[in-house]
Amino acid sequence: MNISCEVIKDLLPIYHDNVCSAESRKIVEEHIKGCSLCKNTLDTISSEFTLPVGAADEAKPIKAMQGFWKKAKKRAFVKGVAITMAICALLAGAYAINDQWHPIEVSPASLTVSEVRQLPDGRISFHLYVSGGREIRLIAFTRTETGAFYMTPRRSIFARRAYSNLGSHNAYLDFDEHMYNPEITALYVGPVGNGILVWERGMELPGTNE
Repeated sequence: MNISCEVIKDLLPIYHDNVCSAESRKIVEEHIKGCSLCKNTLDTISSEFTLPVGAADEAKPIKAMQGFWKKAKKRAFVKGVAITMAICALLAGAYAINDQWHPIEVSPASLTVSEVRQLPDGRISFHLYVSGGREIRLIAFTRTETGAFYMTPRRSIFARRAYSNLGSHNAYLDFDEHMYNPEITALYVGPVGNGILVWERGMELPGTNE
């Protein structure tokens, strides 16, 4: 493998400290077998210098090189920690958005409304089934200017599978028209403007007992 000396120089400090991966160690060792320049650089990093009296000026470049390698290792470590923290924050944010934000309206083609009845207290009861076996995280309520009331099932972007046959995707719901003001003229299940009609004023519904 033909690796440039610049890349090898970046690896030498962590190779010297024995903190690089086995693959990086193998790359360095293969390179310095045929590159005396990088081998000398590694020897310089590894050496502890004992300078004769009066040799301080000659030692300045070597000391500068040692300082450079130490700073390079610190920068690499700090950069690695920062990247790791950024990735963790991104993953945590993505999970929170998916778990708390529910932007996907369920298509009317996936909705089945049945058993629409009038309860003794006047509420309208019906059964809602959402096909696909995915969790419904919430049902949004919207009233239009014409008095139409929409119950819109929503799910997360990456919806979880339903844990059982019962749940928000397969349940009985009820609606009390008298709770809302101004007067409600019709009830729909599904996206606004494209929902399934459940009830409208003047419609007679079969009753049910307690």
